[in-house]
Amino acid sequence: MGALVFLIAEQIDSVLGLLGIGDVAIKAATSELHTRFQSILTSQVASSAALVTFWATIGLVAYLICWSLYNVLIEARNEVTLETQYTNRGHWRGHFQTLGLKAGFAAVLVVLVYLLKPGLSLYLALWVPLLAGFTATSVLSAFAAVLGLATHLYLILAAGLLTITPWYRARLD
Repeated sequence: MGALVFLIAEQIDSVLGLLGIGDVAIKAATSELHTRFQSILTSQVASSAALVTFWATIGLVAYLICWSLYNVLIEARNEVTLETQYTNRGHWRGHFQTLGLKAGFAAVLVVLVYLLKPGLSLYLALWVPLLAGFTATSVLSAFAAVLGLATHLYLILAAGLLTITPWYRARLD
């Protein structure tokens, strides 16, 4: 709807000409329309709304990508559950294997937490071009920073849960 209004406003000369309105009235309408658009564009509210909308869109896209990856992992887990017929037959039966796997995830967690500080430096460095101005590369760089930080934090959460959560085993009699 907003795009249609903007398109009509941009092509107001042609639209009013098609309606049979004279050149003097068209120039007056165009002048009034440009004055109103200029006041809207210089408004602090419009500027803030555009900025909030832009970052909300970036956040939504990053969230949808992370959500999609999470759904892929859930689907893979469900497929494995169906293939093993809801049992643990043949998979990590012993306590030592489970402890070894948990120790591996703990090591991954330690590495991810250790890399968080340099990662934050990288993600902040990816934001710097956006401060200089809105260009396609600066927006993509900021998007990569948001997505990278979200992914890094999600991996820390996943490794932490895999390390701490108890893994119950079916009794093999």
